[in-house]
Amino acid sequence: MITARVKDPDLLPYGVFVAERDSVIYDRKYRPIVRVPGQWPDCDSACATVVDPTEWITHDRKEWFYDDGTVPRRNKATRERLQGIVDSIPTLANEIERRDKIADLAEKKERNAAFKNYRIAQLSPASQTKLKEWSDKREARRLKRLDRFFELDDAGYAKWLAQGRPWSDAKKIERWSERRFREHLEQAMPIVPFPAPVRAAPPRYLFETISDLRKLPAAKWLVDKWIPEEGVGLIFGEYAGGKSFILFDLLLHLAYGLSDWHGAKLPGEPRDVLLIAREGSKGFGERIDAFKAHHGISADPDRLVFMRSPTNLGDPAQFEELKAAIAASGRQFKVVAVDTVGRALPGEDFYDAKSITGFMERLQQLGEIGQGVAIGVHHVNKSGDAFGSVYFGASSDFMFLVEREGDGQLVRGKITCAKMKDGEDGWKRRVDYGKAASSLVVASVTEGGDMMGKALKLSDDDRLALQALGEALKAKGQLRPEFPGRSVTLNEWLDQCFKIGGVSPVAAKPMRDLHRRQVKLLTNRMILVQDQLVRIIDQTANAHAAIPMATPAGQFPPIPPRQT
Repeated sequence: MITARVKDPDLLPYGVFVAERDSVIYDRKYRPIVRVPGQWPDCDSACATVVDPTEWITHDRKEWFYDDGTVPRRNKATRERLQGIVDSIPTLANEIERRDKIADLAEKKERNAAFKNYRIAQLSPASQTKLKEWSDKREARRLKRLDRFFELDDAGYAKWLAQGRPWSDAKKIERWSERRFREHLEQAMPIVPFPAPVRAAPPRYLFETISDLRKLPAAKWLVDKWIPEEGVGLIFGEYAGGKSFILFDLLLHLAYGLSDWHGAKLPGEPRDVLLIAREGSKGFGERIDAFKAHHGISADPDRLVFMRSPTNLGDPAQFEELKAAIAASGRQFKVVAVDTVGRALPGEDFYDAKSITGFMERLQQLGEIGQGVAIGVHHVNKSGDAFGSVYFGASSDFMFLVEREGDGQLVRGKITCAKMKDGEDGWKRRVDYGKAASSLVVASVTEGGDMMGKALKLSDDDRLALQALGEALKAKGQLRPEFPGRSVTLNEWLDQCFKIGGVSPVAAKPMRDLHRRQVKLLTNRMILVQDQLVRIIDQTANAHAAIPMATPAGQFPPIPPRQT
């Protein structure tokens, strides 16, 4: 057995790389020494082969002889143990001994160079100049001598490498070694990036003061004061009331990149918009032609995309499939519109709070795919409110009621802002329609919606609800900086309705009944609602709202718990 007394402790085996079904033993400077077939320690040490120290070893795991987190101790027991590993693999012992000799030669060369530099420093400047000239000439003669072997054949060079770089002709070996060193330097080495810094996860629950809230950015609008850049909302109205015309006109303005929508500022650049069209798809071509003729545009919109395949947003599997399809389209849709909600929720109970809340959440997620807004087109019930659960309104950031004037041809209509989360609601706009090509177009949207048509007739319950609001304002009305005038909360209004009428104390869903009264009063521009706060716009209207009501005998029934 060959025994090599290791001079340099750094050359002692320190660990094992398991690489490509072999075990590579390396020193504590992570330089490979020998490769042993098999998995360490159950491997054949007699078949160990020497590894080039410059070779890049890829490995999938590490096993340390020392894994205590410190530099290996150089005591007697440690050296004896490591020496035992060296002695058990003859090839390893020979390679370490060879590297010891190379290290000795390098150290000797370094000492000679240092001594040479010292002697040169003792010479005079003139002598140093002569010595440098002599050295340069000698190097030039060496390079000239090597130039004879510059055109050495590649086959001989490859054979020399394959045979393990044996020693033969000194001049050839010198030239080949220089070539191999140059190729090694030019070879791209693997880059191991530094690990990315670990970022602390944001807190799930954030507690903020009013000063923190004031630092939040202002609301960003896709359509100024109408539709925010992100969120979810509804455009609702009666059948053939013009709601689809309004939506289609808005989508075309955005797709063509027009600067404004009937006076409301737009981004001014073309935006991708998606219309999930389950109604009226046959007339889209005529509507686009009419829009182009009205605005003097010749090209078809390439940013307006239709999706006419049947889909059920109430089915989680179909919804996830639709989300994946929208994401895979490669477009950033700033508006995703569903026309109509009824066709997108086949068979669903529209008065079920869970179903409607889930639908509004899914609708908003469709808009969030492109960091945009989602809009649903919906019908109304007999009371003029959005058909179905009150959670249509509770889950919306904005709601617009679209009405037509008269029963004949659609010529004029009205848009009422029933809800605006980030602004004032209750305002109205007049809509005029015109004929272009073979279809109607939205000619203008202007001020003056308050003067159009007759106000909705108030029922006795509507008047009682308005009277209850007036009494609640007198008793509990407060001035708030975020809302003009004295206002009360919707819950305070509901409590007063329980006392004098307008909403039955034993109703199954009293908040839904109050919402119906609220929409009627909003449509007649008698109240203002914003962020769960309500006030009367015209205080004189309250004087004419009360109706005689006989005082019931006995005690009022107890107020039931609210169902919000």
